[in-house]
Amino acid sequence: MTEFYIVNDFANNTITFVTQDQQTYDFLNANISNVIVGTMDDANDILSSSKTYFINNIMEHNINKSIVTPDDVYIWIRINNIDDEPDNDDVVYNLLNVPNGDIISTIGTSNAKSIQSNIESQMIAYSYGKSSVVKILDTEQCYFANGKLILKNI
Repeated sequence: MTEFYIVNDFANNTITFVTQDQQTYDFLNANISNVIVGTMDDANDILSSSKTYFINNIMEHNINKSIVTPDDVYIWIRINNIDDEPDNDDVVYNLLNVPNGDIISTIGTSNAKSIQSNIESQMIAYSYGKSSVVKILDTEQCYFANGKLILKNI
């Protein structure tokens, strides 16, 4: 038997197993569901779409920016998506760091996008554990017990 990949599928709230080999597919599919024939690229595609789903549909974004009114009054407004902001290097943004519960202040959209990306990655890891594809080199590294796939020394 050959290698297979384990992917957290946030969109469907499940784990998907991906293998290129029919024998490995049969081995996995006899004991668990959500097994597909595919490559590492397919596993990464599932993970990428799952992360996008999580970020767009599950994760709470809380980003505020400081604006100055014509009367020179500073106010904070909430924005829905940092990617929709025009590029700038002089606007102050406050981002809620959900996993840590603190506020991160930064200046400029480039910095805000970078911080938001880090927050999203932390939130995915915090919520779902593994946020990358796990590669199992051989089915000898695993066995089934009580209907569960058990990984040896991973």
